[in-house]
Amino acid sequence: MRTLKENFMDILENQRIRPVFQPIVSLKDGKIIGYEALSRIVEPREITCSEELFHLAGIYGKVWELEQVCRGKILEKYHGLKRSERQKLFLNVNPIVIHDKEFRIGFT
Repeated sequence: MRTLKENFMDILENQRIRPVFQPIVSLKDGKIIGYEALSRIVEPREITCSEELFHLAGIYGKVWELEQVCRGKILEKYHGLKRSERQKLFLNVNPIVIHDKEFRIGFT
């Protein structure tokens, strides 16, 4: 049986992350004004939710790497969606990432 760290590293290294998009709707007219991007684990096993995944990333010093995988997957899928140019993309960012030595201002 694999350890929790081995399971975490498997998700990270094999990029077992799937983006999903939650519509953000205008209360004025009911139109979609954008999407909140969320990351989900592909085939969750021992680690079942994104909150736990990011918590473990903090413990193992892999927040930057996890952020990069999630952002890359999100942007790749978002680019292929049929949407209006006026619709915005909202990214959640783990605030711990700004303390990571790899973090670069302006990256987001």
